[in-house]
Amino acid sequence: MLSPHLGVVAVLRQAPGPEADPRQGDLAFEADELRLEREALRARLGEIERRFDEIERSRHMMRSVPTLSAEEEDRRLRAAVWSGLDFDLALVEDRSRQLEALPAARARRAARADSDDDLRRRLEELDELARLEGARAQMQGPSAPYQAAVDERALSLRRRLAPFQAATAEDALAVSTHEIAVLAAVEPPEGPPTALALVLPVSQAIAAGWRERGDDLCARFAWRVVAALAGVLRDVGAADAPIRYDRLGDCLTIQAWLGDSELKTDLKERLSDAFDQIHQQAQELQRAQLDLFLAWVEPSVIAGGPPPGTGGRRP
Repeated sequence: MLSPHLGVVAVLRQAPGPEADPRQGDLAFEADELRLEREALRARLGEIERRFDEIERSRHMMRSVPTLSAEEEDRRLRAAVWSGLDFDLALVEDRSRQLEALPAARARRAARADSDDDLRRRLEELDELARLEGARAQMQGPSAPYQAAVDERALSLRRRLAPFQAATAEDALAVSTHEIAVLAAVEPPEGPPTALALVLPVSQAIAAGWRERGDDLCARFAWRVVAALAGVLRDVGAADAPIRYDRLGDCLTIQAWLGDSELKTDLKERLSDAFDQIHQQAQELQRAQLDLFLAWVEPSVIAGGPPPGTGGRRP
């Protein structure tokens, strides 16, 4: 027999309970949302703290590094620009010498080929096949087997001769492409310019002896720039502007006085367009694997010339 207390408990368990409050589901959903939002805020706070620590470390490092003066920054910029220009000068001269050596190299390859009995025999056979093909074209209804035999033989010989023909007909240097810069500056930097200066990665000796200079890469390059500048000055209304050829470091400089001219169009834009045309049309630069571009710099970079001790690299 159950005790009175246990009997009461059993009755209570069997009695129907109160109905569930419908708001409990809403509260549970809201609690879940708040829990997710709290986790996202904690993650965001961690990111903010990490970024704060990074900024503090950067500030500490910046305080420990001395700030460069404006003069030192200008000196370093000029040193970098002129070092690059000196390298371009040496590179253009080296590529010029390589281009001059191409004809002799082709002649040597041709001589070796001429002494090669097998190659000479292939060339003779190719000439003979060309004559056969010409005669075949005049025949009335040549047989298909004959055509196939001639075509197959010609194709085989052309494949065997392709490396030799490419080597003896080579017109461009087998070197990597490199960019070279012409420095340009106007004075004043803003507003109507009164002076223009260009610095070319070629020797000033070219201007000292235009007529005596040979027709090499350096001379052709310089002539193209001079011709382009003359055309630009004419187009902008400064055809009579005085031009002076000078030297800065080892490089040729071209200076034009524009103070007495009333320019009718944008000089910098017109000159940039002219250099784009040189880049596209100068076959001698393409053969030398050189890409030309015009680099506008502050007048102080050119006016000061190369800083003392600046030495360019050599290819």
